[in-house]
Amino acid sequence: MKRVMVVDNDAGVRKMLDVALRALNLNVSLAENAKEAFEIYRTQKVDFVLLDVQMPEMDGRQTLAKLKTIDPGVVCCLMSGSETIASDEISRLGAVGFLQKPFLLEFVRQMILARLGKDG
Repeated sequence: MKRVMVVDNDAGVRKMLDVALRALNLNVSLAENAKEAFEIYRTQKVDFVLLDVQMPEMDGRQTLAKLKTIDPGVVCCLMSGSETIASDEISRLGAVGFLQKPFLLEFVRQMILARLGKDG
């Protein structure tokens, strides 16, 4: 079973995505910040990361850069409720996409299943 890690300092966003992704028969790991994300990524096989851009201490851009040092092949989609990221920056950062909050869960589902395959 594939694993998605949700990294967001907003507990409500983590909970909403946890419920939605588990309904797709995906394993879900939740991290409140970059430190937790690195620990999870080092100890569990993570197939897809949903990563908030604005977090205290270390933002999503910095977190993604460090995840790439752990695993250059990390598959990550950035999310934000307060800013947008242009497609050229998304590519430069090495992310596979960007979600503007609030987003439709159906869109998230389609994006993840397209990346992980229909069987999750």
